[in-house]
Amino acid sequence: MAFQSVSTLNSLCWWREGEDLAGSEEKIIWREVRRRLFGGNFHERFGGNFYSTWAASPQPAKRKRSKPKPKRKAKPKSKISSPPSQAIETIDQSLILIMSSIVLKTVIFLGSARNIAPAWGGDTRLCDRVANWVKSTITSRNDTLGDDNITHQIHVVDPLEVFGPGGALSHSGGELRAPTFFMKSDALPESTRKLQEVIKDADCYLVVSPEYNHTIPPALSSVMGHFGGSNYKCKPVGIVTYSPGPFAGMRAAMAIQIMCHELGCLPVSKLCGLPSPSDLLELDGTPKDANHRMLQQLPELLTQLEWMAVAMKNQRCVVLK
Repeated sequence: MAFQSVSTLNSLCWWREGEDLAGSEEKIIWREVRRRLFGGNFHERFGGNFYSTWAASPQPAKRKRSKPKPKRKAKPKSKISSPPSQAIETIDQSLILIMSSIVLKTVIFLGSARNIAPAWGGDTRLCDRVANWVKSTITSRNDTLGDDNITHQIHVVDPLEVFGPGGALSHSGGELRAPTFFMKSDALPESTRKLQEVIKDADCYLVVSPEYNHTIPPALSSVMGHFGGSNYKCKPVGIVTYSPGPFAGMRAAMAIQIMCHELGCLPVSKLCGLPSPSDLLELDGTPKDANHRMLQQLPELLTQLEWMAVAMKNQRCVVLK
């Protein structure tokens, strides 16, 4: 504790020892002053009144002050004009070029293999509207994660194609007659082996699925179930569901989460569910109202998916290198 002036000592030290200041902050301060300055022998040295004794004691001679040095004239501050807008734009573009770019290999699984229009009318496959919108949103997305610019390299796995004639899983069929994990790698058809490599090399997954009988469509569980969990492990998945009704396929989303957990690809918490997609999207996936609140779910989902995909990708590089 240090005191900078006589006024400070004056304000602290006017009490006599016998005054009752028990429990007060002043008494604590007074005792600390006495301990540090006088070693506790207050009465022996000053007889109980510090200030009067201190004031009567001879004071040290005042030091002579040297003449103040003449002040230097301050240099006038130069006016800094704000950079033109073109310069700012150039700087922004340069920063974008400096930022590193991460390309995420993203596999999109479609959950519908329907190829007939419903008896009451409508799309032959409602999934096409939603899938086109999802693909368009991802490809036009330009987002950053820390110092990295994130883009996606998309591969779509469509059950109509993989189970169709000449498809990668046509030899096994939707009923899953020949799971890849029951076969030797050299016995796999070339197209099946290539599809397995695409799934295994992916950084993240997206599932775009309807809801059949309040649960997972058989085409989706069959396509993903053809390949063992070692192909999916330590990677995130985002789930997009839809339905012609108001519930947006959410019951299927709950079941898809469990399936993906068991396969080893971990679902992000954000879900995207579209009720009545034909009211929200054109046939080619163009939003009828880009600001519709239901369409704001996907960007939030993709942000979580990218965050998890980059983190898991970095960790796989450390553990598996």
